[in-house]
Amino acid sequence: MSESTKEFSRRDGVFAAGAVIAEGDTICIITGGGTSSGYAVPGQAGTNLRAKGIAAAAVNNSAGADGAVTVEVITSMCQKGFRTFKRVSDTGGGAVTQAFVGAKVYVKDNVTVTATSSGNSVAGEVDRIDGAGNPWIIFPTSY
Repeated sequence: MSESTKEFSRRDGVFAAGAVIAEGDTICIITGGGTSSGYAVPGQAGTNLRAKGIAAAAVNNSAGADGAVTVEVITSMCQKGFRTFKRVSDTGGGAVTQAFVGAKVYVKDNVTVTATSSGNSVAGEVDRIDGAGNPWIIFPTSY
């Protein structure tokens, strides 16, 4: 992969103090002010987050300061168009079904998306639902 391709489809996430993430987890950027704004955290319920992609590797910044650790974030934008990522649907009242294809869904936790907007940040758009009922998400490239 050329350097220009890498820069196009992958970004470095600079992690917030205390952040611990597993490979493949949703990566969100903290927004809304405060000393940790602009730093990455694992996907979680909350309204001051911006979903960006998934972690290419596990990261542990539990003992580090804001920005002490980085990880490569795989984004939905790629050279041939968009890349989608399999997530898990909320099993409660916010289940993501075939009816949500083309619609916004929201971050519930590090691997789960929900149809419930209240108290949650946008995860992205549902591209498709696979045979096992898992939503495939396009993470937003801008807001």
